[in-house]
Amino acid sequence: MACPGGLFWSRSRTYKNAIPNELFLLAAIRLHQRTPGDTGIGSFYYWATNEWAWFKASGMINSANLINDGLNGCANNGGTTWTYNQGVILGGLVNLYKVTGTPSYLTEATAIATAAITSLVDANGVLVEPCESGGCGGDGPQFKGIFVHYLADLYDLTRNPAFYTFLHNNAHAVWFNDRNQFNQLGLHWDGPLDSQDAARQSSAMMAVSALAEPVTLALPFARGAGDPSFSHAIGVASGTLGWGANSTTTSPGFLQYGPYVTYLPPGPHAAHFQISVGAVSNSPSVLVQLEVRENNGGSSVASAAVPWSAFPAANQGCDFVLLFTNLTAADPLEFRVYWNAVAGAPSLFINDVTIDGLRNWSGVGLTHDVGQLDGLNAWEADPRRNSASGYLARGPGAGGMAAGDYVAGFELKVDNFNWDTTTVATISVDDVDEGVVVASENLARNAFTSVLYQTFPLPFSAVAGHHYDFRVYWITGPNAPRLTLRSVQLRPGARPFFTGVGLSGGQPVLSLVGTPGQTYGILASPSLAPPVWSRIGSVTVPSFLGSAQFIDSVPSSNRFYRLVYP
Repeated sequence: MACPGGLFWSRSRTYKNAIPNELFLLAAIRLHQRTPGDTGIGSFYYWATNEWAWFKASGMINSANLINDGLNGCANNGGTTWTYNQGVILGGLVNLYKVTGTPSYLTEATAIATAAITSLVDANGVLVEPCESGGCGGDGPQFKGIFVHYLADLYDLTRNPAFYTFLHNNAHAVWFNDRNQFNQLGLHWDGPLDSQDAARQSSAMMAVSALAEPVTLALPFARGAGDPSFSHAIGVASGTLGWGANSTTTSPGFLQYGPYVTYLPPGPHAAHFQISVGAVSNSPSVLVQLEVRENNGGSSVASAAVPWSAFPAANQGCDFVLLFTNLTAADPLEFRVYWNAVAGAPSLFINDVTIDGLRNWSGVGLTHDVGQLDGLNAWEADPRRNSASGYLARGPGAGGMAAGDYVAGFELKVDNFNWDTTTVATISVDDVDEGVVVASENLARNAFTSVLYQTFPLPFSAVAGHHYDFRVYWITGPNAPRLTLRSVQLRPGARPFFTGVGLSGGQPVLSLVGTPGQTYGILASPSLAPPVWSRIGSVTVPSFLGSAQFIDSVPSSNRFYRLVYP
């Protein structure tokens, strides 16, 4: 006789087991999260909490914190501990926590997850389905991916180091031990590759992608120097997710290398290294060497020496840009920083590395008054862990901007975009020197059209010599969404402008900021009283950068210049 409560496996109503009840719990709590006014008896929330109360008391969770297949009457049947039975329940418990903030839900989820990653694995800690020796039929090959998917959701909230290690090791096992030359993946994640089908492929891809940090069209790469995808031969962790050298770093070596990025398209790119020092000096001593390196060919595609004198102020981030060409598709790229251990050198801090655009800052590299790291190393705040409103991010007091029009792009996402239309955040650009807000905008929840990252533009005009903060003020509330910041991007405004002029070989070199991909005409006049403009050439702003240079190859003793379009 079936035990009272819960869902049956089938319409025959003879068996109650784990997976239909776990899926019912997960569906109910997710529907509650998307249904304003869902309260009371018969609500989605009512069914979710009652389902968990029944499931926990049913006996399907055994003494080892693993979930067996089902029940005989009202007792655990000792059936197979399928990996997906350990996974779907994690999703339900994670979302119950997101709704209520009750810590016991995460405690229960952590106990089940810990049991699974220590018991349902091979000698190398790689996940094994109990049926693997027999091929697992048509649906069994999918089970492990389901577990990994929901374990990643749990890691996103807890950042439990054991979960990270497990996810990292399983991704590596699949990629190096269970893949053929066509990138097809199999059932045995630790190898050998058996056969290929949709279930095997999609399941193994869950493992490969569980810790993959997002790539967006607005910014293809943005990571803190202390991100776990980078490696470090020397140095110390600093700040939220930075890396640096201090008085104890007395030996030369790589402060940073990796992360072997393969997805950047062939062609020209710009690598931005945000670096600061603890003290300034006019010394020409080279503190660090920056390098972009192709891994397979072992060749350096760009490098630059950074002398101590390159830093105009202490503890102020400087943007060092390496222009490089990615020569070979899918050839892993490294972004290296080599510490020279110069005698008497100051402390040095690498904030982040970003790729392409005029200038960028990772969300984790700014200052935070509220929030915490998420599972993919961005910065987020949510109403369960952050009870007060405050700055999700502010800083960095950026200087070095020429006077002109810019756009600050705030790359943000929410986990629920259609609950209501309340304001969830205010983005602003602040002139630190004047203590004034030069641009701001309130973001309503319905300004987000999905749960993916969106870039919200905020135009402003910069004054030469001033310093600017880019701020995100998060507004909490019982139903506030989780808000995550990946990056802030500085881009050219609508009007192009010159940023400086210099000489190279006796020829004037004009620097300018303009719309990426746009071609501008360069006009010159010997006088402004009155001006007689003539076209002396044109310049196209690289699509990956936002700035360009023009060399006047036929200079005169006195010339004025202007930009025109078209």
